[in-house]
Amino acid sequence: MKTTEPEPTPHSPVPSPDTAPKALKERPGGVARATGVVGLLTVVSRVFGLLRDVVVAVYFGAGYSTDAFFVAFKIPNLLRRLVAEGSLAATFVPVFTDELNKSEEAGRRALGSVTTFTVLLTAVLTVFGMLFAPELTDLFAPGFAEQSDKRDLAADLLWLMFPYTVLVSLLALSGSALNALGHYAGPAAAPVILNISLIASVFLLAGSFHEPIYCLGWGVLIGGALSVVPQIILLKRRGFPMHLRSPWGAEPVHTLVRLMLPSIISASVYQIMVFINTLLASMLEEGSVSWLYYADRVFQFPLGVFSLALATAVLPAFSRLVATKQYDRLGRQVTFTLNWLSFICIPATCGLVLFSRPLVEAFYEHGVFSNDSTVQTASALWAFSVGLLPISLHSVLVRAFLASKNTKTPAMVACGAIMLNICCAFLLMGPPHVEPDSGLAAAIASLQSSVTMFDMGHAGLALAGSLASLGSATALLLLLPRIGITLDRGDYLRSNLRTIGAATGMSIVLYGVLLLGLSSLSTLLLGVPLGMVVFAFLAYLFGSPELEETFSVVRKLFRRTGE
Repeated sequence: MKTTEPEPTPHSPVPSPDTAPKALKERPGGVARATGVVGLLTVVSRVFGLLRDVVVAVYFGAGYSTDAFFVAFKIPNLLRRLVAEGSLAATFVPVFTDELNKSEEAGRRALGSVTTFTVLLTAVLTVFGMLFAPELTDLFAPGFAEQSDKRDLAADLLWLMFPYTVLVSLLALSGSALNALGHYAGPAAAPVILNISLIASVFLLAGSFHEPIYCLGWGVLIGGALSVVPQIILLKRRGFPMHLRSPWGAEPVHTLVRLMLPSIISASVYQIMVFINTLLASMLEEGSVSWLYYADRVFQFPLGVFSLALATAVLPAFSRLVATKQYDRLGRQVTFTLNWLSFICIPATCGLVLFSRPLVEAFYEHGVFSNDSTVQTASALWAFSVGLLPISLHSVLVRAFLASKNTKTPAMVACGAIMLNICCAFLLMGPPHVEPDSGLAAAIASLQSSVTMFDMGHAGLALAGSLASLGSATALLLLLPRIGITLDRGDYLRSNLRTIGAATGMSIVLYGVLLLGLSSLSTLLLGVPLGMVVFAFLAYLFGSPELEETFSVVRKLFRRTGE
């Protein structure tokens, strides 16, 4: 590589060889612009998601019916993360990119065969899940066994919502294909439809059922169906219709399956840990499952707006650099991506920890959502917040390994993280609050009694996930040389020190805002913009290059929106 070649930045287009086909050449703006587009639309989605959760909290509160719904929804949602978004869609991007590098027709064939494979796989899982809904409920919520009505309600909701797995898998597959083709807006906007569907279901359908919570189950199904149609239309307009082709003997399917099996764990480790913690929370006092859910929903806002948006944008970019063998540029791109990730996540973590109580109070403490639920949800939120940067690092680093078609290394790291999460959970959660009426529940209760060191309840479960994510992110950073990626460690360290310094100054100012004793809404309205200004000012004084990159993306987004 010539020494005169300019340094790549996230907002500059990733170069491709002149021989690359049109589908790989013509791409809008690069990683940072893609991150900005996905992040902006994710803001809209998260706003509707928080509005959805506020509606659910006001109408249903936190207790019997919401515990049943959240457990039931997490089972098909976990399959979505594992099979669709966490594995199939993530591994499809490098496979699809390789096929596009051959020809557009090869890409169309790959899309068709993988679509058929996806439908068959998720249909089998759906039939299995509907047939064994009660048994799955017992397995994943053993604490419900002593409350037969709660267990039956969760099983009925699970049976109703399991077909969502097929719909959302097609949505994830079509979205990953669009991302590989350089189209990010459509897939990023799809969750808005699901959130609107759930909100509408509460107002339009709740009164139609003897148990009003069933309206949310129908809202999930309707929203899933309405979300996938626009993606299929967008793909067809780009010249890649999702026609069904035989998956038997198709090389892209074989490659996908080989990559999928280990990546099921690595790409979805956070969701697996959340699910394990939900299982354990069913052993704690009533409301614990709901408190964890509501806290996780607030936590998902910053996580999705930037961190997961960045992870979505970098996978196609990393895959193109690997496909065109530009490993030097890949190393520099990964370094800057991680610097930028820390620049956003470190101050966001400080803000979430300090403002956990005002955030929960402002969003949820209305209707039947009590002050005690606010306190309990806030305790889980600060524990989740500790893991914001580690979870974000894990998501981006796994994409680097996936782009290099190395799925075994992150899978091994993920297995270690899951074991660490379980160990920390038992140490932190305290004794069970329900009588163990099943073999699994009895085994968990016995283990809890023998190894518990702290009694943090559901907050201990959230903290366990954060600590496990820290372990997995650290391991992946150390293992990057295995796939030929060399970080500029000096630049990475200096960037993080600048960011920590600016975030520390911001935190002092935010703590001062808390001491004013304002209402939760006033605290947020004053503290959030003030914290952003202070952090940006200090980052400017420290000479953080990530600040200019952030402003550059914002300017381009506004300019593009105004065109």
